[in-house]
Amino acid sequence: MHERDSLLMQIDAVTRVAIDAAEITHSAASLLGRHLHVNRCAYAEVEYDQDNLTVMGNFVDGLPSMVGSYTLSQFSSSAYDLLTAGHPFIVEDSESDPRCATGIEAFRSAGVRATISYPLLKENRLTAILAIHSMQPRQWHSEEISLVASVAARCWESMARARILRALEADRDELRRHHAELKTIYDTAPIGLAYFDLDDYHYLRLNER
Repeated sequence: MHERDSLLMQIDAVTRVAIDAAEITHSAASLLGRHLHVNRCAYAEVEYDQDNLTVMGNFVDGLPSMVGSYTLSQFSSSAYDLLTAGHPFIVEDSESDPRCATGIEAFRSAGVRATISYPLLKENRLTAILAIHSMQPRQWHSEEISLVASVAARCWESMARARILRALEADRDELRRHHAELKTIYDTAPIGLAYFDLDDYHYLRLNER
C-alpha cells in the first residue's frame, strides 16, 4: 500500500506542473510502467465515435512506441464493447483468449500478449484509455487493475487541467495583443483621444494630443 501511495504521489507531482499533453502522458506512463514491470504503458484519447483513438504518450521497455492513431475494433470487438460500456478489457494471453482471435495479427504486430486496458467515461462516452502491455502471458492481480484505474483518472484530470491552463494562457496573450494595439492607436492617432469611466467620468487614458 505504501508503494502504491508513493507512486500516485509521484504521478501527481510530475503531472501537476505540466501543460503539454505528451509530457503529462509520458511521465505518468513511465512511472506506472516501471512500477508494474510491463513492456509498454500508453495513454490514448478517444474520438467522439468511440472507436478511433490517438496514443498521446507511452512508456516502452522492449516494445516499440505506439504513439499514433488506431481503432479499438482493429484489436477486438469485445474490447470495443467492454470499454465503451465502462469496463476494463483484461487479457492474460492473447494467443489463447477467444476474444482476441479476430484481431490476433494486430495483437502480434503490437507485441501485446497480455494487457489491462482501462476506460475513462465522461458523460457516458468513452473519452480515454490507459493500457499496460506485456510481451509475455501474465496473470493480472486486482491490485494492479485498481492501480491502473487510479492512474487513468489522474491522467485525465491532468490533461483537463492542462487544457484549461493553455486556454487561459491563450486568453492572456490575446489581451496583451489588444492592449498593445490600443496603445499604438492612442500614441499615433492624429486627434485627441480620451478613455474614461462612465460611472464617475474619471479619465483612464489620454493621449498627448
